[in-house]
Amino acid sequence: MAMGSPVPVVQTMLQQLREAIHGLYCGIESIQRPADAWLQSFRAAAGSWRVCVQLLDAPHLQEHECYFAANNIKAACQKHQDVLEPATLRELLPKLALHMQACLHRQQWPCAVQLAAAAASVASKHQAAAAGM
Repeated sequence: MAMGSPVPVVQTMLQQLREAIHGLYCGIESIQRPADAWLQSFRAAAGSWRVCVQLLDAPHLQEHECYFAANNIKAACQKHQDVLEPATLRELLPKLALHMQACLHRQQWPCAVQLAAAAASVASKHQAAAAGM
């Protein structure tokens, strides 16, 4: 691996994200509060959607992880200051659709709805980017 490669940073952030999401749902208040604070900070950071896209590719993705990723991607599409590249937007739609189909099959309705909302936001952002808006 080349020196200065971003892969370890993304993997570390991905691991921290997964730990924080699991901490939020663990049922122990002393873990939930710092996890919630970390997740709020993460969501507010520009580019956090990139880690969420990576999360969707993570092995053994849990429903609450998928829900968080979809919600964060949707929010990123609605922010004007967060730039999502057109190529990424094109690649993201099929990924969201596959996860949505899997959630529907497992009857995970809240997650499927969040994925549908994310897909709609991505499609809208992609159309706006293509139109030069």
